[in-house]
Amino acid sequence: MSQLQSTDDRRADFEAGFGITDATASDIYGEYKCNEISAGGNRNITWKPKTLGILNSTSYLPLSLISGPLVLEMTFHDDPRAGTDNAGESESSTVGFSVSEIQCHVDVLAVDPAFLTTLSQHLMAQNSLNISYRNVNTSFYSILSASSQITHARSASRLNDVMLTFGRADGVKNGDKQQTNMLFPTGNSLKARLQVGEKRVPATTDLRGAAVFYRTLMNTQGSKPFSITREKFEKNAFVVAFDLETAPAVQHSGISTANAPAALFLEDLYSGTSVIDGTNPNAVFLHTSSDALLEISKRGVVLSN
Repeated sequence: MSQLQSTDDRRADFEAGFGITDATASDIYGEYKCNEISAGGNRNITWKPKTLGILNSTSYLPLSLISGPLVLEMTFHDDPRAGTDNAGESESSTVGFSVSEIQCHVDVLAVDPAFLTTLSQHLMAQNSLNISYRNVNTSFYSILSASSQITHARSASRLNDVMLTFGRADGVKNGDKQQTNMLFPTGNSLKARLQVGEKRVPATTDLRGAAVFYRTLMNTQGSKPFSITREKFEKNAFVVAFDLETAPAVQHSGISTANAPAALFLEDLYSGTSVIDGTNPNAVFLHTSSDALLEISKRGVVLSN
């Protein structure tokens, strides 16, 4: 999700977090790579989750209308090597980290008590409050051949976009990790399309060629393009994107997959060259974004995906 931000937003995340590597003569902007923490060292950082859905929406969550406590849970990966660059690790070394003094910072809007009374009266009169937000989901599928069909059975009333990234098993003692290396297979001539019922995306010719995939990805973001250069895109930041919204700036203009699942068709994903040099993917991560509606009423809370 970090790469699917604008350049300014992504740099700000790095500077507030682990820090970004210094610029070099060949890259005047610096590389999007975290600074190392020396052995026995420490660093004070902030991190903002990108996939909390309702907490990233433009609507505020009315805490006073929630019965009981609101619990936020965060689980760390059980294998430190799965999320770290261990290229310089020796046979006898161990990878470990310790997180301490965690604080959760939130933005809170104070509501006048008289307004809360008005909201209660609104609900008691059989009316409801609606909160719209974007739901993000990631699914994993295995790739068994260069041409595959993937049926994504998870339904959504308004599916906005679908993105695919490809990977291999975690590299031994390096920075290539299965979910984050986003492989661009060597010598591929990938063709891709998505179909929901009788609707086909793209409507005519399949997506094919790095330039077309790159342009399609940038178009999904609109006025704030992603922080992915064409060079990185054809190396370790390859994303296949399908924009399904009729009007991108309007909510609930995506495609319904309630009656027909989304089917993805991939052809010529890799060639013999990719198999030889080890860049052929054996996994695909399917990322979906859909509109969700939370309705608060006298009878309780109803969530519509």
